[in-house]
Amino acid sequence: MTDNDVALIGDVLTRICGQLKIHSSSLAFLNHQFTAAEIDQIIQFMMRQMLADTAVSPATLARLLQAVHPQLPDADSENMAAELIQSWLDEGTFKGILA
Repeated sequence: MTDNDVALIGDVLTRICGQLKIHSSSLAFLNHQFTAAEIDQIIQFMMRQMLADTAVSPATLARLLQAVHPQLPDADSENMAAELIQSWLDEGTFKGILA
């Protein structure tokens, strides 16, 4: 599969989810080209926060996204943090700690 194929698939999925008003954390990671290892780092952080019962704000999540995936621009990290929070709430994930 080429990079162009991945971009086209991402575009189609984004359009479908947008029309159906579905928020997907997997799609957010796909659209910003996060690797499996980067996603794992973020999920591990979120799980540690859950165990500590510590809230995660959009600003904290945006900083984490940039630390894990440095090529993500500032504005994109803030937008992605908001997108992930909405997605996780819709998916029933990390509910108790999302601010």
